[in-house]
Amino acid sequence: MGDGNVNVEALQRLYQNAETARFIFDYLAKREKNSSATTVDRLMTVLASMGTSLGRSDIIDVFRRLEENRCGTFLTGRRGKPSRFEWGPGISMINVARAAIGETTEVEAVSPEEVEDEVDDIMVDHTFRLRPDLSISLRLPMDLTKVEAIRLGQFIQSLPFE
Repeated sequence: MGDGNVNVEALQRLYQNAETARFIFDYLAKREKNSSATTVDRLMTVLASMGTSLGRSDIIDVFRRLEENRCGTFLTGRRGKPSRFEWGPGISMINVARAAIGETTEVEAVSPEEVEDEVDDIMVDHTFRLRPDLSISLRLPMDLTKVEAIRLGQFIQSLPFE
């Protein structure tokens, strides 16, 4: 299933020598679910929500290095599809990241049932302090559009508070 040819030593060198790779691998290693693909935009948004701003070119560089090390394929976005890294068949992005940071010495194979689309990963929790003694949480799409935000605001304004 997994590709036994993933170059773990090169991934560890990448982790040690590239700050961008450290941020990406640290995030991926903490995930609970594997994805079949990781988009540049989604990764930028997730890392920004964690306080780390990375440029597109930095993320693409790491994706290209992952491709060189036989973890999958980087695809440039075309015809409405986003730029993304498609993880190789049976390759766990979580295991790749854990190998890169030194938690394991090999990239273990995963079954197709263990890999999901990024649908679960597209939601982000936001906390808003409504009052000094009251915070509320909203779970919103990571790629929330301005139009959707306006609609949500209009919905809140329509609630019968007074």
